[in-house]
Amino acid sequence: MCRELYVAVTRARRRVVILIKRDVNTMSTFFQNLDYTFEEADARVVLQEFQKQTTTAEWFERGMQLFKEEQYIIAASCFKAALEFGYSAYADGCQLLTDRDFEEARAVLRTSSKLFFQNGNFKECLDVFTKIVEIKLPWDNADSVILDAALKELPDYLPREQTVRFALWRGSWNVISIGDLVDYPHLFRDSMRNSNLRK
Repeated sequence: MCRELYVAVTRARRRVVILIKRDVNTMSTFFQNLDYTFEEADARVVLQEFQKQTTTAEWFERGMQLFKEEQYIIAASCFKAALEFGYSAYADGCQLLTDRDFEEARAVLRTSSKLFFQNGNFKECLDVFTKIVEIKLPWDNADSVILDAALKELPDYLPREQTVRFALWRGSWNVISIGDLVDYPHLFRDSMRNSNLRK
């Protein structure tokens, strides 16, 4: 809770409004000890000022700022308010990766990739697949349909090294050339090591 309060106080665009009971001065004392300006006002007056509605574009912009700052939980909430559910799932998946819950992270990131693909956000879809491969869990062949379709839409988006990484992870040897073995030997070593771990 303290982290959310900290983010709310330090990231507010205009001002922060905290509703407190009149007969309890704990909150006002807390902020006075932090040297914050604390103005008391009637909640009905403050409410009128905050009747303006935040647009979905503003929610999305705020979510992207928080995502870049790796504040994934709050970013996910902003994306939901912006009705950008692919981004919301992406932020949730990144938080799960931070928490080292790899199985759940992969499931949520897979949902994100599907949502991005359905909305025609192919770059974001491929970015999410990059995260999924980094988790280094066995490839789910059901993902190949979406990945192949996204790559067809944006054949030059991924650098060659990432294309080779995808191919190795899902066993698509027809994509790999002899030159790739020379250019990216570390990927082949990683692939062999990970295949031994999966056995």
